[in-house]
Amino acid sequence: MGEYPGNSYTAPNPFNTYHFFKAVAQQLSALPDNNKVDQILLHLVNALKTPIEREYYLTPLTGFFAGIKLERFEKAIAMMIQDSQLSHVIFKIAGALDYNESFLNLLLESVEKGELQIEGFYELTRNRFLMKLPSARVEEVANQLKNSEIIGTWIALKLLWSRYDQDGQDRWWSLIRDLVMTENLWSVEFEDLSENQAIRSLIRIIQEATDKDAIERCIHQLIRFMDTPVHNTFRMKDYAYEPLKVLLQSHFEITWPIISEALASQQGTSLYALLGSSTDINYTTGGQLENEGLLFKYGVEEEIFEWCKNQPINVLQRIARSLPIFHPTQPNTWHPFTKRFIDEFGDHNELLAEIQARMNSFGSTGSVEDMYQSYLVLFKELENHPKSNVLTWANWSIDFLPKRIKGERNFWEEWYL
Repeated sequence: MGEYPGNSYTAPNPFNTYHFFKAVAQQLSALPDNNKVDQILLHLVNALKTPIEREYYLTPLTGFFAGIKLERFEKAIAMMIQDSQLSHVIFKIAGALDYNESFLNLLLESVEKGELQIEGFYELTRNRFLMKLPSARVEEVANQLKNSEIIGTWIALKLLWSRYDQDGQDRWWSLIRDLVMTENLWSVEFEDLSENQAIRSLIRIIQEATDKDAIERCIHQLIRFMDTPVHNTFRMKDYAYEPLKVLLQSHFEITWPIISEALASQQGTSLYALLGSSTDINYTTGGQLENEGLLFKYGVEEEIFEWCKNQPINVLQRIARSLPIFHPTQPNTWHPFTKRFIDEFGDHNELLAEIQARMNSFGSTGSVEDMYQSYLVLFKELENHPKSNVLTWANWSIDFLPKRIKGERNFWEEWYL
């Protein structure tokens, strides 16, 4: 067989190339002497081993596969799976073809034997191959995928979520629920969309939970997610905030013993980012835009303070660093939790220093003069405090803040000159 020039295999539109080679394969396969099918097939397959030509030959080969007899197709695919130079394109070929039961079984078996990587099935969840998987086979395939390795559990979840429109959201809910609660699910990073769907599923599991054991499992699963190094603080706030809010609102008595244990450990770092408060200043509103923090908005104050009394100073420092400053509804007034914290633990300068650092940690647009004015009012509430450390701190702040206010005012006056 002579060498074919590359441009005879590639049309400007790859879609046309696919159908052209599919038609060629169908016509050649119908001939009594169809040896040319094997010749062209061998040429196309070998062309994939050439890096420069690989991307051009994949579409023609896929089209040719679509037009030949099943027996020839399966033989060629089995050969490619055994070839390390070709096995990486198997899932790409599958993704361009219609669903084929025997091909799917071959892929699953090859993954089980270690001949193909489970990650390849991720490609298939986004195209017509698995979209046309018969409903009767969905659960079986999902279970086979999850039994491979943890990335297979994510792929199984993606497969089930992709079937919502086809089979209805609740048909696979029982299986989705079990997969989302897989203990080491968060040990690997998967695509953002799937992680978001997993968190939404976790919220539903929490809302439907009727017994303590189920709720505790949800809490531990959420902590595992927050404790996974691959998840940065911003992603955790996006994903974990809502389920944690539901847990604290509806199941504080079950949630707090587990959460508090994590807060007292090294795991607590991520939790503080979610449970604690934050402050932003906006000059257009002239005021503070404070996020009160989940723990201080939905937590039971007495239980939290009882826990605080038994914690070492380094744990209390984390709490102090997370405290909300302002009352949620009364302007220029200490948040009641923070005022009580100062009253009960103000003997420790380390804790007052953390609150001071918290007060100086905020984002702003424009002048922060109003913020410093508000702080001045707060510290004047502490002018007669019975604890000497608190009194010293308050007096120093009352003396220092007017200087900060003056400096801020002068800066913005010069800015607008």
